[in-house]
Amino acid sequence: MQNKSPKSHTTKKRFDTVVIGSGFGGAVVACRLAPYLKDSLCVLERGKRYHMGEFPRDFFKPKDWWWRDEGGDGWAGIFEYTSYDTFAVHRCSGVGGGSLIYANVLLEPVKEIFKDSRWPKEDPEGMPINWEAEFERQCPKVHDMLRPQKIPYNLFKTRALKRAAENIRNGAAFDTPPLAIYFGERGVHRDDPYDRRGPAQIGCALCGECVIGCNNHSKNTVDLNYLAIAQGHGAEVFSQHVVRYLEPTPEGYIVHFTNLRWHYKNSIIARRVVLSAGSLGSTELLLRCKYGYKRYKFKTGPTLPDLSDKLGHYFSGNGDFGGIATYTDEVVNFAEGPTITGMINYSMGQNGQRFIVEEGGFPDILRSYLRSKFPDYSIARKLFQKIKTFVGLDRGLGRTFPELLGLLEFRSDHRMLMYLVMGLDAANGRMEINEEGYVNIKWNPERSLPLYHEIENTLQKLTHGINGKLLGNPWWISRNKVYTVHPLGGCPVGGSRNEGVVDCYGRVFGYKDLYVSDGSVFPTSVGSNPAMSIAAWGERVSEHIIATELKKG
Repeated sequence: MQNKSPKSHTTKKRFDTVVIGSGFGGAVVACRLAPYLKDSLCVLERGKRYHMGEFPRDFFKPKDWWWRDEGGDGWAGIFEYTSYDTFAVHRCSGVGGGSLIYANVLLEPVKEIFKDSRWPKEDPEGMPINWEAEFERQCPKVHDMLRPQKIPYNLFKTRALKRAAENIRNGAAFDTPPLAIYFGERGVHRDDPYDRRGPAQIGCALCGECVIGCNNHSKNTVDLNYLAIAQGHGAEVFSQHVVRYLEPTPEGYIVHFTNLRWHYKNSIIARRVVLSAGSLGSTELLLRCKYGYKRYKFKTGPTLPDLSDKLGHYFSGNGDFGGIATYTDEVVNFAEGPTITGMINYSMGQNGQRFIVEEGGFPDILRSYLRSKFPDYSIARKLFQKIKTFVGLDRGLGRTFPELLGLLEFRSDHRMLMYLVMGLDAANGRMEINEEGYVNIKWNPERSLPLYHEIENTLQKLTHGINGKLLGNPWWISRNKVYTVHPLGGCPVGGSRNEGVVDCYGRVFGYKDLYVSDGSVFPTSVGSNPAMSIAAWGERVSEHIIATELKKG
């Protein structure tokens, strides 16, 4: 008897709507459409599902941490780091997408961006679009779902950033940002704390582990709200499904994917497809469909050849930059509390540049882990020395990383203040694919240099304000490379296919019932933490689909 391939969890072959990706853009669409489509909607996510307590913590199991080669050979962890010539990108895999590791901040986009001519001024019917008003209309819906609030604790690192701002007469620009965190009673387990038939959460324990996956589910990640509600209406969420390419059919689209759990390829048919795989993911997928690719014995020609030639354009790192104030006269303790708790808002303009400075934190997990594994501190110190040596020799990173690790080793970190910065960069990058279908980013930093120089000058002043020494951005100092956790652009919105890939409702030009709902649609940076902007775009896309297609008749 012939052996049959093991069945995918996606045993159903046809859906009305398939959402590819489960982050802010995709989760919103799934949630809003599910009451109309019920079990005829599914979400395909390349990463794993992480229940409470399941995020990795063992550093000696790298495959639990890192995503490589499209999840092959067991490399299906939560983090993916990709280095290009002038850019390095850090992104996430898992049910919930980037919400699993973002720093909880929900800010609206900087209003100045909508003055850029790249944003279309009219909709397809010729009616004017007021983008500022539109985002102001959609953002409250996101707020209602993710329930951000200001931190109820006055932490050392928050006070340090405020003191730095006040000492250089920028105190009025300081504020505490809204954080999508369930604070509740610290460390106390609550069933369905928001009374909407959601999962249990634990009040924030201030452990500082926001950016490596919150094992208490204190973060209001989209798998705990938008996706949970979608599933409550009958939608299905399939983890460990890597979408390879799309193929048009008279019935809609064939979605070809690889099932990582059972290690085989399969496909499903959808009348409607919503791409929400993030800036790099959605753009790479559409580039493969536009040009075709071949890998090993597999080859496919162009399946969506009429996609706009603007595909891949306007890539942005959202102005991401950073630095560290060391040896300050402030007690900081950056390992305590949520990753970000304070901000200095220069989005109204600082010498012609617009950006936001936030204080950052990071869990003390590496040093704590070494101490738990090696009670003899001298052994842990030797391991630190090996890490420092490795990093110092790594592709020209020079002294910056070893200096930082040295500070961590000798307990100087209690006076280190980490800066995380986002701003309005030139958004002039370009994404392309090679013959094997892998994306590459080409980006000339020249037009963004005024922004980075002004950020550096401001960080220097802030650091002097607390009598510290600025340790600059290691990627920028060592390689003139920008490191971003907020990649945007690639499938930009435009007034026509000559100006963009999608229209003002996320509809892909030239292909009916194909949508994009993620950060790839933004033709500029957003100048702030982009989670709110992406989710608001998802709300707009969902609203349009419901009004024009699902409520017909």
